[in-house]
Amino acid sequence: MKYIAKMMLALLASVTLVIPAYAWDFSASGSLSSTFNQTTTKDNKDDDAVSSMDVGSEGGAITLKSSHSEGDKSATLSYSVNYADDGLDETLSVSGSAKVGKWTTTGSVDYDLGWQTAGTPQGGEDAEEITLTDGTLTISLGDGSFLSSTSTVSSGVAGGAVTMGGDFTDDAAIGAYVGAPQRLSVGYKISDTMSGTFAYQTDSSAAIFDTVDAGDGEAGGTNGYLTSASGVNLNVTAGAISAGVTVASGATAQKGTNDNASAGTTSATTMGLGLTMAMGDMTPFFSYGSTGITTDVGKMDFKETGMGLGLTLAMGSDSVVVTYTSVAQTNSTDGTEDRNATATGIELGYNTTVGAVALGVGYGSKTISSSLDGGTWMDDDQTARADGYAKTDLEVKMAFSF
Repeated sequence: MKYIAKMMLALLASVTLVIPAYAWDFSASGSLSSTFNQTTTKDNKDDDAVSSMDVGSEGGAITLKSSHSEGDKSATLSYSVNYADDGLDETLSVSGSAKVGKWTTTGSVDYDLGWQTAGTPQGGEDAEEITLTDGTLTISLGDGSFLSSTSTVSSGVAGGAVTMGGDFTDDAAIGAYVGAPQRLSVGYKISDTMSGTFAYQTDSSAAIFDTVDAGDGEAGGTNGYLTSASGVNLNVTAGAISAGVTVASGATAQKGTNDNASAGTTSATTMGLGLTMAMGDMTPFFSYGSTGITTDVGKMDFKETGMGLGLTLAMGSDSVVVTYTSVAQTNSTDGTEDRNATATGIELGYNTTVGAVALGVGYGSKTISSSLDGGTWMDDDQTARADGYAKTDLEVKMAFSF
């Protein structure tokens, strides 16, 4: 592992010595942030509130990058080291673009070099998408964004905003419930104020939209299963108003008849709507999202709807954001309702700069209510929150990039 890392650094160092003759540019970058938090948390309606204060700090990725452009061609090579929950992440990536005639092609590929805890290899090739465009028609094939979530919700540094995700995806924006699967995407610029995109996913044993896992029973089917999904996105600008809408559906199907009864199928639908209105320095926003997921095994029927509204106010180089969010989750298993809960959040944030430091100050509050005894709501960190849960957060954050 250390040998590979040293080789990567040696390679980039060698490139920086040789590439001046070929007009390559070299850069090194990093970032870090420090926070002060004061929180008050009540785990459920019968618990006492507990207050705490803490100071924390976190480093960002360290990136070495070299890039080159010549005529209608360009390329970028980078080596990045970052620390995540599962250990040290090391990534070597290269991306490029080329224009021939009216068509511009872009593509990238990256390799995970890091190791997770306990010495388990982290991964391998992560081939991204190839994109071809003439400015009007855009075709992408590979691993990339399925469709826009259309979310327009802005928030500050405090932990008051509520997000979607439920039991399936951490910290999903309020909007369409989509990720980045292997797919075909076709976009078309209808006019200067309107554009549309169609996406189609097909893969073996994959999550629908790259967000909805099929489930243990399905994964255990003898022949495995096939995932397919499709959807459309439309973006329109009319004067000061910009709107986006996404609608998508997907399902899994068994490849063979072996073990079909125990494997079952999963289906999912999702939609998102986002609106913004430019009113001078003030920009109100609104987002709505919904998701429905059903499975044959266990007869699960999960639904989640979310709404967010607020505004951002620019004050020179400073800005203020006010956000209200609400997300409701319901679920039934084998016809019996076992979840019916709603989370609401309010956040007020102020962002400015002091010298080279980005400074954010925010206040947020989050509450959970459930109509079921013992009912819970699944938080964005995949933690089940009980009825009566409440949290307030006052946070100051300093960030520096160099």
